[in-house]
Amino acid sequence: MSWVVCVKGTIMPTVVSIRFKDSGKTYYFDPTHVNDMTMGQYVIVETARGLEMARVAELPHDVEESVIVGELKPVVRPATSEDEVRWKQLNSRQDELLRR
Repeated sequence: MSWVVCVKGTIMPTVVSIRFKDSGKTYYFDPTHVNDMTMGQYVIVETARGLEMARVAELPHDVEESVIVGELKPVVRPATSEDEVRWKQLNSRQDELLRR
């Protein structure tokens, strides 16, 4: 994880903003292990529920440590085409089950 100390002495970690599905809320993750992310790119992130696929909503940037809620989990890797196929299969099954 990279950290920046601003002029006022406040520690500012570098984060990437991630969005799950099409929700409006974004979450901060540690981008240290993945280089060259692009906006809208699918990535695999570590969450309390295990590995999940989500989209990059904002490229790596520094934020004040006080805005981070809980532990800053990592972006594990870019998503592969196989990840995207599996994600679509799981979501279509979820939609089908919700219609019942």
